[in-house]
Amino acid sequence: MLDSVNRPDLRNIDPEVVHYVVYLENIIEGYRDNGAVQFMAALNRKLKVLAAQIDDATIAFDSKDDKLYDRFLATAKVGKELASDFRSFLQEYGDKIREEDSGKKTPLIERWAQQR
Repeated sequence: MLDSVNRPDLRNIDPEVVHYVVYLENIIEGYRDNGAVQFMAALNRKLKVLAAQIDDATIAFDSKDDKLYDRFLATAKVGKELASDFRSFLQEYGDKIREEDSGKKTPLIERWAQQR
């Protein structure tokens, strides 16, 4: 994944493509300064690490001494709640962008409908 990319010269590009690039830049800018979005992104990164660790774990389901099984069950229970929280978060923030002229957030689906 690229950390940063310089914006290319768009002067000789089809105006429709330039409009689309600006549109995408506005969406990204709306997420950049949103603490809730950054929090959920950080949590998502940690959940991906946890998922990889669960995939790599060898759990002895038939051993009463294996504490990994207990931690796995606790994680599975919390995972359901986290998935629900992510779903709620996406409904609240997932499709919102900052309007350049007013700072007002508009659902992305409304923006698409207005453009069609």
